[in-house]
Amino acid sequence: MFYRFCGMDASKYYSERDLYLYLKLLARGMSKPGLFYPSEQDDGISYVNCQLAETLAEDPMLQENFGSQAAAVEFINNFVAAHGVMDKVSLEVKKITKSQTVKRIDFDEFMEAVLEKTSTQSQEGRVPRAEKKPKEQPKPPLTAEKRQALENLFIAGDANQDGVLTFTEFQQILSSADESLTQQTALRIFRETLLLEPEGGDKISPLAFATVANEHNIAAPPSVIYKLLQKTWLQIQGDINDNKMKDEASKKESDELRMKLARYIDEAKESTVDQAVQTFREFVLRFCGAEGEEDPPEDFIDEDEEEEQEDKPAVGYEQNITGTEGISEDEAGPSES
Repeated sequence: MFYRFCGMDASKYYSERDLYLYLKLLARGMSKPGLFYPSEQDDGISYVNCQLAETLAEDPMLQENFGSQAAAVEFINNFVAAHGVMDKVSLEVKKITKSQTVKRIDFDEFMEAVLEKTSTQSQEGRVPRAEKKPKEQPKPPLTAEKRQALENLFIAGDANQDGVLTFTEFQQILSSADESLTQQTALRIFRETLLLEPEGGDKISPLAFATVANEHNIAAPPSVIYKLLQKTWLQIQGDINDNKMKDEASKKESDELRMKLARYIDEAKESTVDQAVQTFREFVLRFCGAEGEEDPPEDFIDEDEEEEQEDKPAVGYEQNITGTEGISEDEAGPSES
């Protein structure tokens, strides 16, 4: 039953031997400095540092599954090539990885691929669970109407409109559309969505969300979108920055957007759900967050400079207004999703 804790496919059969292999490789990974590091979201995911991934092939049980250590290494390298993504980690995680830019894979996704490749079903005297289930239905097509509705749902639940969500925030969006969704299913959708993004990282696009949510039969009728939109609107009131509406023109614009959004939410018309979501997005991007807040360019600071800054006292941060690394949460302003 361990697949429930790993977000693996529940329709497949995993034996006790599979569980033992999973635990052995997990223990090996945790004992090797720099090989594993935790996700910085609250999702319980462990990542494998691809630079050290071949270390896993030293496990005798994995070698037995693949037939040789060389075959295990080849499988690992092929998986890394297909699924590895670059990750810019925090200074805290950098203490583990020794580098702030890391190519990584999801350990549970890797193990699911290993077990799929080296299935032990034939060694067991039991019928695989998959054969007891009805034939898998084809994935539903993502029509333009479904895509727009699911993208609206995602935007309505993204409090600061940057696409960076914790697993808890992501799960809340899904639960608003389907309250019966289990945490394991939500975690699987979360991982699939992150893997769909070509650049990797933690940012999710509305299209990626719509694509994966549709494959899991998530629907987003206007009533659900309006309900989530109202909840998120109340949530972001503390993030509104009065400094962004000091002059008459910006204050007037802010008031107009507020009144327009309030009218959309109160009326909750199906015909205006798109406008309601876009009005919310426009307000958040225009009047929420720290003044002048934007993502720093990729080459804003290199690793050597960052290491030097770690050793310097916290002086002159007012000159570095485009970055927040090294600043406490109180100094950095409203928290991001």
